[in-house]
Amino acid sequence: MPMNHIEKKFIESTWFALKGKPADLTLLSLCGEPQGLSSKYEVSSFAASAVAIANLSVATLLNEKMERPIFSKVEVSRTHACASFICDRLATPIDWKFDQDPFDVSGNYKTKDGWIRIHTMYHHHLSAVLQALGCNANRAIVADMISQWKSSDLEMEIANKGGAAAMLRRPEEWSSHPHSQFVDTELLFRYSSSNLTRGESPFLERPFLRDRPLEGLRVLDLTRVLAGPIGARFLASYGADVIRVDPPGFIESNQLLIETTRGKRTVGIDLRDTTGRKQFEDLLRSADVLIHGYRTDAMERLGYGLNDIHKMNPHLVTVRHNAYGWSGPLNGRRGFDSLIQMNTGIAFDIEHSAPKPLPAQALDYATGYLIASAALKGLTSKYVETKLSLVRVAQLLISLGQDGDTNMKPFQLNDEYFTHEKSFWGLAKQLRCPGMIDDVTPHWIGGATVIGQAGQINWLA
Repeated sequence: MPMNHIEKKFIESTWFALKGKPADLTLLSLCGEPQGLSSKYEVSSFAASAVAIANLSVATLLNEKMERPIFSKVEVSRTHACASFICDRLATPIDWKFDQDPFDVSGNYKTKDGWIRIHTMYHHHLSAVLQALGCNANRAIVADMISQWKSSDLEMEIANKGGAAAMLRRPEEWSSHPHSQFVDTELLFRYSSSNLTRGESPFLERPFLRDRPLEGLRVLDLTRVLAGPIGARFLASYGADVIRVDPPGFIESNQLLIETTRGKRTVGIDLRDTTGRKQFEDLLRSADVLIHGYRTDAMERLGYGLNDIHKMNPHLVTVRHNAYGWSGPLNGRRGFDSLIQMNTGIAFDIEHSAPKPLPAQALDYATGYLIASAALKGLTSKYVETKLSLVRVAQLLISLGQDGDTNMKPFQLNDEYFTHEKSFWGLAKQLRCPGMIDDVTPHWIGGATVIGQAGQINWLA
């Protein structure tokens, strides 16, 4: 089945934004039909296109590395790509259960004049919400307290206390919002404008193994939740050595980690501690790629701004992302996919008063695959740093229009889409990684695991 006009528009514009060559697009083909992502937005085309761009980035990188056409075809199943956008919901534990946090009161709540979504998966975000509301973590009590607030006032109050919340806006309210004007001026991939010049990537000189084409690529993953972890996880599926770094003792639900840590090794390092900083810097000096999702100036405050990192490793490719972009009044605000959907009006439903989110956390997943693409394209460019944001990806989705299929057939996934992997917690049935490059299929070596465990760790090769 040929690409539809939405897929063609997404793929061509994104590939050119990545400085990809037009001829490379001839390698790419999409097959099968989309499933399961019914929406007025073009979510299924979004999914297929983002997955396709990431797989194409692997193929073209290796063709450039070997200076000859090693790979001649990149194929992506639309069904598989759509399923990959809900892979966290498809993961099934076998003889064990996911963690349930009784204090997590995340969700959509009715306010005095509309709706707001709060995010309390992390305890410091929960604390901020409860401080703002002056109550304990009881969902009924939280709902009652929120009903007494105006949406905009509560959103601001929670943000000021270091929490994460977003009021539901109409699309026209978002388009006229001051921050939206700044987002409109940002590029999808914002390349570093400094005078720094990146050296030749050591990865390009390392041996090539066809069935694990990214083997030897060293990736430091300083990301959480979905977008960044999905991007780094994709690199691991083609053989990259990915080390995820979290603060010691940091806690995240295994319902999330079962997907976001596949194929990775993890370590707990305190970047505010002398010993931890030395351990991190040892890894940083010999890494090829650094991916981090800290807010606008967080790494700078830790002493790891762009100039500092470049001095330690002039060959390093840095890809960073945040929620609300890199300019404008909201650029430092904490945010997640679900919150961006609320603020930008994506979750607004004219037929019902309650929010209607997308059928997947499509902003997170699409951004994740674009993060992986930016990292791979960065290896053969001279850019030191590339920036992305969830809100800019949201603007891209909005720009594709609202002619999506609202009656798409549900998922019908047979066993060929799944594998059984042994994780830290036990065996789990999980979705395979989407895409194929010639006869090479991406797959993870090493199941999901815990994070934040202190210890020593080094690159595999």
